[in-house]
Amino acid sequence: MAASSVSLRPLYIPLPIAAAIVFRSFPDACRLPPKTAEELEKRMDESARAVSIALRVYRLDLADPVQIHPATLSGGIFTDGGRVLRFRDGRPPIEPLGVNRLDFDAALASARKSSPIAARKLPPRANSAARSSSAGAS
Repeated sequence: MAASSVSLRPLYIPLPIAAAIVFRSFPDACRLPPKTAEELEKRMDESARAVSIALRVYRLDLADPVQIHPATLSGGIFTDGGRVLRFRDGRPPIEPLGVNRLDFDAALASARKSSPIAARKLPPRANSAARSSSAGAS
């Protein structure tokens, strides 16, 4: 493949993945881990909101990703684990959503340097250990 035909378009990652990375990297010490799929989805929606405040969010369903204006983001509600931006005023939802990978990586690295919570090693999750032991028992 010729170098001129290689796309220089930045790589984008889906907002739900960015939200999940943020959720896992910065656990909330004041809250218990989610116990249900609904609680987890709500936390992912909250993480998506946090990501949207810190970084530009793009609409990924077009030939070229288009940045969603911050006013549009603030007027919407993230649902489905950060996959969809919905509006109470009847506007159609926006999906799929994503962030620039380079921007996300830089912001995450900066946040990890300044966060005492993210700097410490997280213990393995109890349910992960339970799944591993039950998988080995079958």
